[in-house]
Amino acid sequence: MNGAKRWFFPDGYIPCGKRGYLASHESLCIMNVNKETAKIKIWFFFEDRDPLSHEVEVPPGRSLHLRLDKLGIPRCKPYSIMAESTTPVVMQLSRLDVGKEHHTLMTTIGYWEE
Repeated sequence: MNGAKRWFFPDGYIPCGKRGYLASHESLCIMNVNKETAKIKIWFFFEDRDPLSHEVEVPPGRSLHLRLDKLGIPRCKPYSIMAESTTPVVMQLSRLDVGKEHHTLMTTIGYWEE
């Protein structure tokens, strides 16, 4: 088995900053090294509103870098992610903050369950 079917990322936050052509954002990076397409449902949990969900597919032997700001996730609001896949995958959350004079990149592997 390569990866896991259920992933959690409790610390989501898309910074407000924008500098030139760059906008602060988060990406959920998904890698499928298995032999079948991964069908993934992703839930976004917030402190002050009902969850949102989004579905994606990642073909065998491919990766997907899903820009979360393109899915309607609000900026400057904390949120958490839970994702469930039909086949094991590997997930990573990355954040780019360009709101200051320098750029900051953060990345983390989430908590997973079989």
